[in-house]
Amino acid sequence: MSTVDGVLTSTALPRAPAVRARRPARALTLHRFLALLALHGALALVFRSVPQLAALHALAAIGAGLWLACSRQPDRVFYAACYIAGSEVLWRMTQAPIFWETGKYAVTLILGVYIARVGLRTRFSLWPLAYLGFLVPGALVTLQELGFSGASRDALSFNLSGPISLGVCLTAFASADLRKIRLSRLMMNLLWPIGGIATLAAYSTLTASAIEFSTESNFTTSGGYGPNQVSAILSIGALAGVLLALLDTRRRTALLCYGLAAGLLFQAVLTFSRGGVFAVLVCLAVLMAHYFWRPDIGLSYLIAVVLITVIAGGWLMPRLNSWTGGALAERYASLDTTHRSEIASEDVELFFDHPVAGVGVGLAKSKRKSARYLGIAPHTEFSRVLAEHGSFGVLALLALAAMTAARYVTAPSFLTKGWVCSLTVWCLATMSVSAMRLSILGVLFGIAYLPWQQLAPSKEARS
Repeated sequence: MSTVDGVLTSTALPRAPAVRARRPARALTLHRFLALLALHGALALVFRSVPQLAALHALAAIGAGLWLACSRQPDRVFYAACYIAGSEVLWRMTQAPIFWETGKYAVTLILGVYIARVGLRTRFSLWPLAYLGFLVPGALVTLQELGFSGASRDALSFNLSGPISLGVCLTAFASADLRKIRLSRLMMNLLWPIGGIATLAAYSTLTASAIEFSTESNFTTSGGYGPNQVSAILSIGALAGVLLALLDTRRRTALLCYGLAAGLLFQAVLTFSRGGVFAVLVCLAVLMAHYFWRPDIGLSYLIAVVLITVIAGGWLMPRLNSWTGGALAERYASLDTTHRSEIASEDVELFFDHPVAGVGVGLAKSKRKSARYLGIAPHTEFSRVLAEHGSFGVLALLALAAMTAARYVTAPSFLTKGWVCSLTVWCLATMSVSAMRLSILGVLFGIAYLPWQQLAPSKEARS
């Protein structure tokens, strides 16, 4: 990212020559980005006291997304999708009086309108349809078992809203014109509402009269909401901060973004929910492996990672561990999966008992052999797909893997490959511990599935 009159413009990734002249989109200055980040922190505190305002915020975000999808520049709808996906946990934390799956349905709706507007621009846009098609037989089994009832509706909505959102995101992002999208703006629109989530978590931590730390996830340091989802969303905020820093060649801005990423990761650590923390650490390692091939970027990234590691490992973490009475070190050293591995094992047994179409969407929790795990919804998406979709679920997972591999291979540089790989790794890691509870999974898979080859210079430009 370079600076022109203080404006953030992405140049770290190669760009194809413009096809036709168009009026440039209004860019954001660094100061405006920070102001909007602070504004969302303040809004989060207001939403916490007045949940109805959070509902109005949700309606405004969805309305803006639909307007962009119908506008003369529909590719800007992807900014709205990122913003809504980043806001989903914020709405849940503040108990906004809206439907629980609003985030997933909103992303599906606005990107569905976008697809209807622009059509399927590339052959890659057809691949996600195969993924969605393989999920249909499992849904039919549920309808056969429960009929057209409220129970079947709830089962299908809870378990398929995520995969459907994922399929629509993949289709829409594959059809995007990447030359009209600022990667920096995608990351910023994710970060603004995540800043609000971090504010709520920090406020709850700082104002608590006493915090009882144990080897379990901590609701107080998670803003009073589910630590699993808060940790996940804070961790993707940290990854977005790093990606934003890597897009910027200015040292001051890059350091600020790295600092923001470190702060979000710090708050994620305090939730005592390990999934998000481990996921982002793996993603940062993946990014380093790809960006290190660019000396001008890789060296600064390596220096930043080393500095953050030394400060965190040598100074911050020991003090945090002392503050928590040793519970922090004990929590992150534990290999306990909080029964996820046992539930996944039961789901695999269901797959072998019902190998064709599975037990039906949403029915795995009621058909497990062990009474101890009856009624518990799966937290591992891969074992859920096997149990509830059978062999068709295997085909769906293979289709997802094939799409990701194809995008990685066709990405024109190590930098773009780094984006594909790191975002996909985060999604896969989160799906293994949190299933598809969050709409941000589909959006991030979609960003990884962007037509990166459009950034490669054309033959005419090279000649």
